[in-house]
Amino acid sequence: MEYIFMTFFVIFVIALLVLFLGWWNVMHIGTERTRSMDDRALFLAKHLMVSPFFVKERFAFDDSLLTGMKRLESSGKDICRELNKIFGSNWYFEVKIADGEEENECTEFVYPDCNYWSFCKSKSLEKERITRYIYTFPVNVYRHITQKYDLALLTVGVYE
Repeated sequence: MEYIFMTFFVIFVIALLVLFLGWWNVMHIGTERTRSMDDRALFLAKHLMVSPFFVKERFAFDDSLLTGMKRLESSGKDICRELNKIFGSNWYFEVKIADGEEENECTEFVYPDCNYWSFCKSKSLEKERITRYIYTFPVNVYRHITQKYDLALLTVGVYE
């Protein structure tokens, strides 16, 4: 009888150990996924701030380059698909001049009287309420009309 009780107790302890390790592994996978998405958003922000497609010099966006990309986008060229080849998919970024005025999205028709650029923001993913990892960084934007730098906020988001 003691051997049966001891065998049952050992099997019970092993089963609890297996369940605990399984739970630990599942929690670790979730943490790693979150860390991976955070790393991706930070990677994207870092590379956008030095990308020759958007910046005049390191960490200083160029308003004419940003508006030129918006012009290509409005002319029917799928800029996001081209940028997805470089940065991957399911991401977006926005640059907004911190001037306190209402957002006026920049296009070729309203330039330079604008203060906001948005790229690759997916309306369908926004409606589905997919979790996003969002970071906002202060950056400079070189304004060609005034030939001065304005303070702006770069918002980088990654969809799950």
